[in-house]
Amino acid sequence: MASRRCRTISRLISSILLAMLFFGCAAPETALTPNTPAPSPSPAPSAAVPTPAPAAQALPLSVWAVYWDTGDVNDELSLLAPELGSVSVFSALFHPDDTPYLPDDTAALLASIQERFGAAKDIYLTFVNDLALTEGGFSLKDAALLERLFESGASMDAHIARMLALAKSAGCDGIELDYEGVRNKPALWKSYAAFIERLYRAAKDAGLLCRVVLEPSALGKAAYPKGPEYVLMCYNLYGSHSGPGPKADPEFIASLAREGRDLGDLSFAFSTGGFDWDANGEAAQLTEREAAALARAHGAAPERDAKSGALRFAYAAGDGTRHTVWYADGETLALWMRAAAEEGGSRFAVWRAGGNAEASLRAVAAAARERK
Repeated sequence: MASRRCRTISRLISSILLAMLFFGCAAPETALTPNTPAPSPSPAPSAAVPTPAPAAQALPLSVWAVYWDTGDVNDELSLLAPELGSVSVFSALFHPDDTPYLPDDTAALLASIQERFGAAKDIYLTFVNDLALTEGGFSLKDAALLERLFESGASMDAHIARMLALAKSAGCDGIELDYEGVRNKPALWKSYAAFIERLYRAAKDAGLLCRVVLEPSALGKAAYPKGPEYVLMCYNLYGSHSGPGPKADPEFIASLAREGRDLGDLSFAFSTGGFDWDANGEAAQLTEREAAALARAHGAAPERDAKSGALRFAYAAGDGTRHTVWYADGETLALWMRAAAEEGGSRFAVWRAGGNAEASLRAVAAAARERK
């Protein structure tokens, strides 16, 4: 946080000097333009409002903003701003030649968030192992891509150099790794841990922050190095891989917290929204507002599950088939955050901005405030 205050002071001094020299304000930083399109487009970000004042102490909350849902992202971040220490802009992707790039939609989102929050919050660029295919489309969570990138020390260093260059040219404060899909590949897990250590050292030397997102299946797979901030995904207890149920519950969160204690510098990540399961067990993702609208449209009254704190309801679709919906609101998220706090957690991440009720965002901010 001290480094962010230094960056903030430096930016303010630069702005004052420029104003004295040119009697005007500096233009916003121009974002990069990629050569390959992102998997889906995003609408223009919402209009700017005043940037929050810099925080005087480390704040307990971070939030992801995604390129495919930007309509009200800055407004949602503003509601969380008093407790918000950082924003992760999702995401940088990969060209078919294995080089990372910033899609147009990500660049536009990043520029919007930097304009609104860049002076007061740490802005991370999230890298995901989604690979653009020469024939079109994307290979998501591509493990073979990681195997090529981690093949040797030289390939790791080359990849790190490209990541640092991209993050710095985009004006970000830090790099966030969200490489998934490794599954049961012991050699690749070992290489990944070695890569994290190299990236952390290089980012530190370059004056960039470094954090690593780990899915629950990553725990126990490698000896992860100390240094980076680790973000543990405390969700996907139920989802597209299972039948109906909540994304998390306190027992699941406590188990992950105990298993992840050796990571050291740890944030607990929770997911907003939920899923709609049809009669065949197929699940469609829903934001909180979409789930609430669906309940209203079918005259369903959501009930709160006593164990998980999540909301649930059932309805009959137009073709007569039965659907089951589970989703989280602010009360759910606050319960999950307190479950992590009981295991020593003091920092939280939220996946994601977009589609959340104002009351829920205020409940999340209040729960985060309890840990300050």
